[in-house]
Amino acid sequence: MSCSVNLVPAIRLHYRRRARRARVWLAACVAIGLLLATGWAAERTAAVSLRRLGETVGVLEVQQTEAQRRLALADARRTELLEQLRQVTGGRRPQPWPQRFLSLMREAPADVFLTGLHVEPGTMDASRLTVHSGPQSAAQPVAAATELRAVRVAGFAADHNALLRFLHALQNAPDWQQVELIRAAQEPNQGHLMVAFELSCWAQEPPL
Repeated sequence: MSCSVNLVPAIRLHYRRRARRARVWLAACVAIGLLLATGWAAERTAAVSLRRLGETVGVLEVQQTEAQRRLALADARRTELLEQLRQVTGGRRPQPWPQRFLSLMREAPADVFLTGLHVEPGTMDASRLTVHSGPQSAAQPVAAATELRAVRVAGFAADHNALLRFLHALQNAPDWQQVELIRAAQEPNQGHLMVAFELSCWAQEPPL
């Protein structure tokens, strides 16, 4: 039979247990502190992201408001020009050009803005020019004695698709012949990058 005697004082054993508990509590406190710090950092990151997102949304709203204002001004200007042209068409002597200009402006899509029209006397070989009485009708040659006028149309389009729609509309219109695109280039206009274009076409002058 053997027996053992623990010679470590009881107070020493008590101190050891207290030290182990203190280390456990310290580790737990450190872990909780790390979790709190991580949560705070995530909250700060989310707050910064939300603030930046809010600033971006604010800028976009300002840009949208400005774009709507410019469109409203453009619509008002177009209405004013149409009214002026209607007044011109009410003159005593019938003239085809005001009505043609009205037709030209009606053919322009909402995202196409005309900036210039230039009309001058011109001549062309009659065998090269054909008159269309409508979009679905066959082409007919123009008489050699017909007086023709060359027309240049300048403006801006929001993109190339809008320009192509306007070009095709004029090509199918009965008042305009040999409509050709002679220039198209992206240029800044009122703070936006748009397609500046220039078209050439011919119009038949009615007999006196």
